[in-house]
Amino acid sequence: MGGLQSIVKILDSSVKDLKALAAENIANVARFHRARRTVRQYGGIKKLVKLLEGDVEVARCGALALWSCSKSTKNKEAIRKAGGIPLLGHLLKSPHENMLIPVVGTLQECASEKSFRIVIQTEGMIKDLVKNLNSENDELQMHCASAIFKCAEDKQTRDLVRKYKGLKPLVSLLSKEDNKELLAAATGAIWKCSISMENVDELQKYKALETLVHLLTDEPEDVLVNVVGALGEFAQIPANKAIIRKCGGIKSLVNLLTGTNQAC
Repeated sequence: MGGLQSIVKILDSSVKDLKALAAENIANVARFHRARRTVRQYGGIKKLVKLLEGDVEVARCGALALWSCSKSTKNKEAIRKAGGIPLLGHLLKSPHENMLIPVVGTLQECASEKSFRIVIQTEGMIKDLVKNLNSENDELQMHCASAIFKCAEDKQTRDLVRKYKGLKPLVSLLSKEDNKELLAAATGAIWKCSISMENVDELQKYKALETLVHLLTDEPEDVLVNVVGALGEFAQIPANKAIIRKCGGIKSLVNLLTGTNQAC
């Protein structure tokens, strides 16, 4: 009925509360593909990025809307072209969790694109992502770990995670077995970080390998894929092969061979 186009126009309003409410509406509606495309086609991405420079509440609502919109590949590129990454990086230093969650949520969605991963690294955001791994908010921890999971394909990012002492909190997150989304993000981040052998040495100081082997049973497939991936990296060091065997990991790995997931 053309309502979304009208809401996008309201983003230009001089009334802060109206802009914030319009952005919140977009955040809810843009969970659907067609709505995300409409927001982009009517110039909404640029307007939402501009909101990131507003006061705290307006910026928070803008980040919420961008988070929903960022689930589309073309919108990710539009956010980048509109200069959204440095602004998100600035907001990443916020002390407020209700601001950080949509900001990190947007970043971890966009981190699936290489151009974004490079900027996240060069703009110094890895330090802030690591810092927020120590939050007491499970959702914020999950999005930070997920962003690191995607960014740690790159060696420099893996080195930065180690430099900023992010490996220990990642191992600590493995204890949160009841939160499967958080567990998948943490095991994924550990897997990618363990591609660097210097990180494997550091991770093993916190008994990461023993904990990972423990997770080889009764876990969702996305967790299992990440755990097996990490074990493959750890096993490049001979001493770690013995630990895997001693902890009963060989039997669990053999059992996974009968599963249907080819990645495992």
